[in-house]
Amino acid sequence: MGSLLRDFDEDGDLDWFVTGIAYPTGGRRCPADSVAVGCSGNRLYSNDGKGDFRDVTESAGVRDAGWGWGVAAESFSGLPRREIVVANGFFERLEGRSGANLRYFSTFTEDPLRFWVPSGERYVDLAKEVGLDDRDPSGPQNGSRAVVPFDYDNDGDLDVLLTRAGASPRLFRNDRPTSHWVSIVLEQPGLGNRFAEGAKVQVTVDPNSEPRSAWISSNGSYDSQVLPEAYFGFGPEGPATIHELRVWWPSPTGRSEPTVLREVAADRRVVVRRP
Repeated sequence: MGSLLRDFDEDGDLDWFVTGIAYPTGGRRCPADSVAVGCSGNRLYSNDGKGDFRDVTESAGVRDAGWGWGVAAESFSGLPRREIVVANGFFERLEGRSGANLRYFSTFTEDPLRFWVPSGERYVDLAKEVGLDDRDPSGPQNGSRAVVPFDYDNDGDLDVLLTRAGASPRLFRNDRPTSHWVSIVLEQPGLGNRFAEGAKVQVTVDPNSEPRSAWISSNGSYDSQVLPEAYFGFGPEGPATIHELRVWWPSPTGRSEPTVLREVAADRRVVVRRP
């Protein structure tokens, strides 16, 4: 369904999250009789930094998002971690279906959104606690499709826009407590890639901390695009000044010297122009 590349484990390389359909049945037996649907759910592949990927879906606890569609992984809490939002739900008439097929499809008409928060090696679902609920109290759920994270009210945190099948979009405003943050925007005019999509951005908050990485892209995970920006949350105790910011610009050879900025003020959008 949806596909997303992010550094989920904060080790400096891109991991891969793929959404799918997870049917809650023992022994992984799938009652559906169509090759277009399934039961085995999402996948999270961890990159070892050398181009080999390991399936950590089960150990991370992110297999079951119901009938999954779009996905976003960002620092919605403003803390130095990435939470995962998964849109889900089935929206189609059930007339004409019966037996196992009817039970299968009707399972997904009331899918609750997932908001997975990292807790040690696993993720826990806190969608209800943070107010992310797309179910319609007046009738069957209109299935969510695309997830678009962006700061629509320019208050320094990321809000969530959902598109929905058979219904208008829904916007969830983020009202988390104050936290330090920075959003990196790149510019390289005249090169046919104005916002430097494909660039790697790395921030180091102080000389003794591990760097954190993000890649500039406007690719949404499903039926959407996102702003080509790199957002980092540092938490309420985080720095008001970033020790170092590095940008590796897109290069045909894959090799380039980074642009390095030091002592960069946080709590704002920082625009870096290619030299």
